[in-house]
Amino acid sequence: MILKRFSALVLLALALVWGAPLTAKDPRPGLFIRNGEAFIFRVEGGQPVDVRPAGKDDKPAQGELKAELVDKLGSTLTLTNQTAEQLNYEAYIAKDEFAKGSRTSVCTLIAGGSGYENWPETLAGLRLTKFEPAGDFFGCR
Repeated sequence: MILKRFSALVLLALALVWGAPLTAKDPRPGLFIRNGEAFIFRVEGGQPVDVRPAGKDDKPAQGELKAELVDKLGSTLTLTNQTAEQLNYEAYIAKDEFAKGSRTSVCTLIAGGSGYENWPETLAGLRLTKFEPAGDFFGCR
């Protein structure tokens, strides 16, 4: 009887270990956006929060941003910044929200305006992260 219970516990433990993934796959920080998608969000602690899907004609409210990636002569990212400050951020070309991706250069977003970035190829997607006030800096990096 004791041997039967012990065997059942061992089998259960092995099933749990072998059946469960060795590491949990968590999305990387930031907003991952695929071609054809658009999102409106706020920034907190350098990261997009309160992210919601956006339609073509949806506009961000004061304090929000809108990111849209379209497949048009390659891939074009439009970022509309309705915050009160210029922002720098990082963008990574990636296949999905779990991939590290390759960093790509992007330019400072002006307050109350839109910025456009273009790549000649069709991208699987972009991860936008590390938003921070740009102060007086304006440039591409």
